[in-house]
Amino acid sequence: MTGKVVRVKFFQIWNIECGTCLRILEGHEELVRCVRFDSKLIVSGAYDGKIKIWDLQAALDPRSQKSSLCMKTFTEHTGRVFRLQFDEFQIVSSSHDDTIICFNFLQPDMSTSYIRHHSSDSTNATSISNVDHTQVASSTATVQSTQETLQRQNSNL
Repeated sequence: MTGKVVRVKFFQIWNIECGTCLRILEGHEELVRCVRFDSKLIVSGAYDGKIKIWDLQAALDPRSQKSSLCMKTFTEHTGRVFRLQFDEFQIVSSSHDDTIICFNFLQPDMSTSYIRHHSSDSTNATSISNVDHTQVASSTATVQSTQETLQRQNSNL
């Protein structure tokens, strides 16, 4: 299976063995910029500033209704979403609004943390360490581990 992002407001799930489109996922209001998936979820980010979580198994079932595919929409970004990563604990996204946001799966409301606000640099990459779940953001010529930032935020609670 693979995904294909075309310069439109939707993205497609393809069976690469057969070369057939299995599903078109629609819901973003502007260009879909990034898509990540695992065995359960698809997470997409777009120029509309929204991040959407999709049910992969439902998307692969042709009997599933379109309305049941998108599980959650985050609207915290005020600019285009450029990059995102996720694991079983969180989604980390970066946006043209010069913020990196962590969406926490462990909280019932999937609460958010603004990890770092960049004054003028755009965030060009995000990643999550598989070892200790540290978020790393790259902004132009800098790389910052945000584990310390999260620890400070948690100690202030």
